[in-house]
This record gives sequence, structure tokens and C-alpha cells, in this order.
Amino acid sequence: MSKPTTSDYLKLVFKYAAESDADDWKRLSKKKNADGQWVREFENRATGSRLTVTEMEQGYFNVKGKDIEANIRIPESFAQAAQKPAAPASGLYVETDPAKNAAADKALRIIMGDEEGADYDDDDASYGVPDALVKQAGKALANRYCFAVSEEDDMLSAMITPIRYFEEEGCCSDQTGPIYDLLPKCAELMESTWEIFEEGVDTPVKAAQYLQSLGFRWNRDFQDFIDASQTKTLAAALAPDDTAQKLKDYAKKDPGFEKAIQEIVEAEVKYGKDDPAEGKVVKTDAGKGKPKGPQK
Repeated sequence: MSKPTTSDYLKLVFKYAAESDADDWKRLSKKKNADGQWVREFENRATGSRLTVTEMEQGYFNVKGKDIEANIRIPESFAQAAQKPAAPASGLYVETDPAKNAAADKALRIIMGDEEGADYDDDDASYGVPDALVKQAGKALANRYCFAVSEEDDMLSAMITPIRYFEEEGCCSDQTGPIYDLLPKCAELMESTWEIFEEGVDTPVKAAQYLQSLGFRWNRDFQDFIDASQTKTLAAALAPDDTAQKLKDYAKKDPGFEKAIQEIVEAEVKYGKDDPAEGKVVKTDAGKGKPKGPQK
């Protein structure tokens, strides 16, 4: 088992402090405070509520929001139990051939304007990228693009853009790039937008899985930007969260599992000004689960 990352810890912070799933929250900012601690601002995708999470030390967080203020310490072994497997859960095709990846990197540099390409009127090049280079890169070039799926009037389409472009510009490029041959059974509706005709692909999830099989990467933030109505369904299908099963497995191995949960929620949690417990979690008996607000 690898060492837990901050994301592994934050997943449990949301689960036990905010009683929600990490996928329900979008990070707005990340910066260091005067004490050199990382401070992350999050917004709930559905409600718009916000949380400020300060990482005071490894596995120790301060969480502040409208209805909560808590200091939470998460045991490393428990964070490990919640880790997702390193291998992607979806059917994404990832090219590992070094030569193909080198060719894809060069093609992307031309697409992004970092490197001079062929003349745009060259019959053996598209978007300045030589056809031979695109052929050599194959699906490795697709790996450098992200997509978002939409459905309207029974028509499935996807907007596709270089991942780097979206990360740097925060939007979709109006130049698709030389990816026509990487998208069989698709037709370009307009710049960067493709209709999908593959047989059997009749839902947004199947459309996303088809594009993943071609090497294109689904990006949650890009999906939110293009069509947030599909995000939750696609996230569940393409990157299923196996935290619940992981924690069940952990419970079988560790007889002190319930104690670990209590350690996670050991905090000064405030559920409003009228908290009779004066902001402290009131523990339940072992084995009966974690408390839900002030106990009367």
C-alpha cells in the first residue's frame, strides 16, 4: 500500500466532517497562509456552500464552513484503506510506447505554438503537424486531449480540446487539431465538437467510454465547464469511488475500526450557536456509529 496523498486524506475529511462525498466539492483556490500551511477553499457543486480546509500537518486538518468548525486528525492507516487502486477504473487506453509518446509531445508543441510546424497549406500536414508525425503518435496524441459529453435531442456529442489548453486558458480551443483519424465513427459538427455515430453508443456514459477506448481523457472540470448536468453520472461510471468497499475491507482487518472513526471525528464541531455541547462532538457507544450533531 502506498503512502496516502493529500487527496486521500481530504476524501475522508469530506466524508466525516461535511458528511458528503469528495466529488461533491470543487476546489476554488490553494495557497499557503502566514504559517506556511496549505489552505484550500472548496465549493459544493450542488449547494454552493463553501469550506476552508487548512492542512496543519500530515493527516491533521482544520475545517471551517457555515455550519461546521472542526479539527480533524486522520490515522495514516485509515487513509491508506480509503485509497483507490493506482490503475484506472475505466476503460481508458493509455499509450506507453516511448516513441509514440515522444511523437505526441512534439505534435502538441506544434499545436500549442511552442514549436514551428509545417506550412498550413502543406497537403501532408494538418494544423501544421505533419501527417507522418500524427500517424506515429497514434493514440498517444489522444491521451493529450480531454473531452466532455453532451446530449441534446437524442444526439450525443463531445467537445474535445488539448488538456494543456484547458488547464492554461480555462476554456475549449476553437482549433481541434489533427485528430480526425483518431475519431472513427465521429463527425465534426463545428470546431472542437464531434457527433458520435458508433453503433451501440446511445447514452452519455457509453459515449464517454467509447472516447476513452480511443485514448481521449474525460476531465471532470472540463465536463462542468461544458455541460455540468452530465458530470455526476459520468463521474460515477468512469471513476467509481470504491471507498465504501475499501473501508469495509479495513474493518475486517482492524478490530479497532470504530475507534478509528471516532478518532477521525474527534473535533470541536460546531452545529450552530445553540450547541448544548459547546462545540464538542458527543461520542456514542463503540460500534453504534458516529454522532450526528449535538446529542440531547
